[in-house]
Amino acid sequence: MLALQSQQLSDLVAVVAAKSRADALEQSRITATESQGREQYRRFSTRSGYQPGNVTMFHGN
Repeated sequence: MLALQSQQLSDLVAVVAAKSRADALEQSRITATESQGREQYRRFSTRSGYQPGNVTMFHGN
């Protein structure tokens, strides 16, 4: 009986450790995605944007 309980406890510890690793990886992914979004916004927001100008489509007489 003790051997079975020991095995079950070992399995539970492995599951908890795997869950912790998965949670840490997910949090890292979220952090990286947020950081990438901030950088993309920073690049977008620092551009001068559209600058209208004169356009000549046809050179006629």
